[in-house]
This record gives sequence, C-alpha cells and structure tokens, in this order.
Amino acid sequence: MQDLLISVHLYALADKYNISIIREPIIQSIQSKLLNYEGDEDGDLHLKAVVKAHYEKATSVGGPLGTLVATHIVINCSRFMEGNECMQLIMTYSTFGADMALAALLNAEFVVCWG
Repeated sequence: MQDLLISVHLYALADKYNISIIREPIIQSIQSKLLNYEGDEDGDLHLKAVVKAHYEKATSVGGPLGTLVATHIVINCSRFMEGNECMQLIMTYSTFGADMALAALLNAEFVVCWG
C-alpha cells in the first residue's frame, strides 16, 4: 500500500506545482495499482487510505485523481460504496462526496444501490 500512497503524494506535488508532464503517468500508475487491489481482502483499507491521502489536500471537484478514484469506486467497488466507511469519508471530505456524486451520475449504469 505504501507505493500507492507515495504515488498519491507525488500527484499532489505535481498538481500543486503544475508539472503536467508527470501527472498523467502518475494517474495511470495509481489506476493500475487500484485495479490490482480490486478483490483483495484489504482492498477497502487501500481505498480508504487513498481517499484520505488525496482529499486531505484536494480543494476542487472534478480533478483528474479525484475523478479516477470516485469512478473506480462507483464502477468496481459497490460493496465499499454501500458501506459505512464510504459514508463516513463522504461526510468528512465534502469534495470526495461531490466527486462521488458526479461519478455516480456519469456512470449510472453501474450504480445499483447507494447507501
């Protein structure tokens, strides 16, 4: 999980200092790592850690990493999305809640039940 969190923090630095040349490769790396954790018994812990790491610093809705994470959860992690931990993260990080709402609207065919 440490490599995933390092990637999230690297993305935050690249975003803050507008280093666009490395943002996309970092996003692709995070996406690949999230897919690798899919179905892992600790997958929910990884998702929770990524959400916390990103949204503690994120201030805008619809950014590339927030969109990636929220869309990944909506499409691939319905069990996590329906759980209390996800709801708690939404209540803690309003930007995450907004990204989740957008991802759910844009990927409505994957949303069976939320909440």
